[in-house]
Amino acid sequence: MTSKEHIIYLILNLAKKFNNQREKSFRQLLEETNYFKIQHQIKEKDILETVNKYPEVLLSWMQWSANKRVTSGWFLIEENGEYIVSYYPHSEANQTLKTRDGHKACAYFILKEIDGLKEVVGSKKLLKKSYEQ
Repeated sequence: MTSKEHIIYLILNLAKKFNNQREKSFRQLLEETNYFKIQHQIKEKDILETVNKYPEVLLSWMQWSANKRVTSGWFLIEENGEYIVSYYPHSEANQTLKTRDGHKACAYFILKEIDGLKEVVGSKKLLKKSYEQ
């Protein structure tokens, strides 16, 4: 397993890991995977390949989505055999994915979740830098 594959494997298990402990935030757990060091290398297809190897992660991410308590954010649900990944509240800027392929929906959802945290981490670093000047 390459370093990139190992980081993706760790990311796939974040939802389960977070649910099994409450000492660290999801963002802290994501940082521990070293995702931010290679984030530009990780694409949806890479995540999908790994989800296909470990299909049990779909349930963990669906539970993660159902348990989120936020006023806005990405969600993953299954309705009548169709998986839906979308953003609440809906906006034209955020594309909704509807598919019968649960693995594809899971990979898309994971990427949207971690990309959202990447933006938060990036803006905090910029904010910190502006305070230091």
